[in-house]
Amino acid sequence: MDGPREPQVLRRGGRGGRGGSPDRQAGSYYQALARRALGQTAEADRALHTLLDAANGDLESTPGRAASAHYAAGLGHLGLGEKEQARAEFDLALRAVPDSLGPKMELTLMR
Repeated sequence: MDGPREPQVLRRGGRGGRGGSPDRQAGSYYQALARRALGQTAEADRALHTLLDAANGDLESTPGRAASAHYAAGLGHLGLGEKEQARAEFDLALRAVPDSLGPKMELTLMR
């Protein structure tokens, strides 16, 4: 291994819309949390803000993409410690697509 790798964050224009798939969104979120646990706070915050920026690009899209974008935004806010904003985004994701597992799970874990 050549040393620590940079976090893979969502890039605009990736597959599944600007924000990427829910799996990639969650992966970016958990990578950021791991970076924070390793003391790499600036890198973690940068990855979470990138997640929020990517999510904001899809908010005005189809219901499925909007739900995915709200879920990504919720993860970004949750990672930054902004729990009320996260909860609001997860609620919006469920309004767009009521059977979305990710937002349901995160809201349950926040209780």
